[in-house]
Amino acid sequence: MSHQKKNKSTFEENIEIIDEEIAKRRSKWSLTSLSWIDFEDVAQIIRIHIYEKWEQYDSDKPIKPWLNRVIS
Repeated sequence: MSHQKKNKSTFEENIEIIDEEIAKRRSKWSLTSLSWIDFEDVAQIIRIHIYEKWEQYDSDKPIKPWLNRVIS
């Protein structure tokens, strides 16, 4: 029996959705103890974290709930 591997959606194909989900948290984020770090720094750290976990994403399922779990 032949099994065809489904084309998995890539991190790069989903970057707009990823950035939208990260941006939703901008108003909730504040870190007063480290004045040298801003939200863009945090957003980049989150993007890297998502990228490193991307192989765990099941593209048969909706992306936003998975992103929210990873971001949280």
